[in-house]
Amino acid sequence: MISEDRLSQIAENPDSHDAEAVAMAQEILQLRRTLGAPWAVVQPLGELYVEDGNAAMIWPASLAERGDICLYRLQ
Repeated sequence: MISEDRLSQIAENPDSHDAEAVAMAQEILQLRRTLGAPWAVVQPLGELYVEDGNAAMIWPASLAERGDICLYRLQ
């Protein structure tokens, strides 16, 4: 796996790298930040409500219990 340092080096030096490589490095860094920690959790039964388009109780990630489903915020 490519390191954070290497990705940052590529992303921060666009003149030294191909534009596509710079864009990919920036995208990977953003995904790692976004998916690094869950934003909230929902209980397994709540997942069924969400899949059906209904409301479900969503809790802060700090209240996660075993078996909860993690939710991530994509920006």
